[in-house]
Amino acid sequence: MARRKGGLTSRLISAAIASRLSRDEEAGGMTLPNVRLWLGGERNQPLGDSVVLQVRSAGLPCDVIATGEIDVPRRMRQPRTLHLRPAMLNLPPLRKATLAVEIPPVAQRKAARALKRGDPVIAVIEVEATDSRGSSARVKRRVSLSPARQRV
Repeated sequence: MARRKGGLTSRLISAAIASRLSRDEEAGGMTLPNVRLWLGGERNQPLGDSVVLQVRSAGLPCDVIATGEIDVPRRMRQPRTLHLRPAMLNLPPLRKATLAVEIPPVAQRKAARALKRGDPVIAVIEVEATDSRGSSARVKRRVSLSPARQRV
């Protein structure tokens, strides 16, 4: 079975931002930064109390900080940008973790109102991982939010 080009693999490779060489003064040579960051998760999620992403890093353990904002369209005016509550995580090497960036209640109400009108609501999540040596990687992910499912 042949592999598809431009699929998940290419997205993972493009998400591995810290690929340029840097000087390591202690070793006296060139080393590759250890922080590589992969993001997974649905690009379309129902509106709820958080946006959920899967995070994985390679190399040293690192601290992961996720911040984000939601762009909510308004009738006849500029869209409003509402900030999400940051999430932090200490990530061991080569392990996957689930990261939930919380949507404040005010942002949930405004986004639900826009979704009822049929306007698109997009959450932009920025995830940054930093290891103990100070190397870091940063990835942005756009998640389209849909109306919350009705509970029965």
